[in-house]
Amino acid sequence: MKTSLSTILIFLSCLSFGLAQKQYKAKVVMLDKKVIKGLFYHVDEKGIYILPNNVRWDLKNEENNKPQIKFIDYRSIKRVYIKRRGGVGVGIMLGLGASILVGKAVSDKQKNSLTGLGMFFVILPIGPLTGGVIGSHSKEFELKKDSTAIQSLEIKLKKYEWYQAKESTE
Repeated sequence: MKTSLSTILIFLSCLSFGLAQKQYKAKVVMLDKKVIKGLFYHVDEKGIYILPNNVRWDLKNEENNKPQIKFIDYRSIKRVYIKRRGGVGVGIMLGLGASILVGKAVSDKQKNSLTGLGMFFVILPIGPLTGGVIGSHSKEFELKKDSTAIQSLEIKLKKYEWYQAKESTE
């Protein structure tokens, strides 16, 4: 009983940690097939702002520590993929917690303790694998070039904005 209770507590703490994250990663595919990846920062009527993955910080020079936000105009975008930052890790942790609970329940039902232990170790990797696959899922947004489609895309992408991007980006 103690093991099940501690497993449930670990599962719930992992769940609360995972739900606290509010950042999204973006992968923008351009019309010329170029791909830009980074943190989805801001969206407005002109385009998308991304903090690229290749940003390097210089801790000795404070002036260089300002984020170099990249602006991408809607006219040059073909597709945008949005994925929650840390979603794979959260999926793996949730799957691990669920598979421990299921494995423990199944192994407790077995008459032979060796068979129960074997069943536990067979079930254990299924949860993290499934959770990792589910956590790696990206939402795809295709961009059509008319103005109503751009406004619709802007409204859809607004909820994935990084919470600190509410300030002016210029």
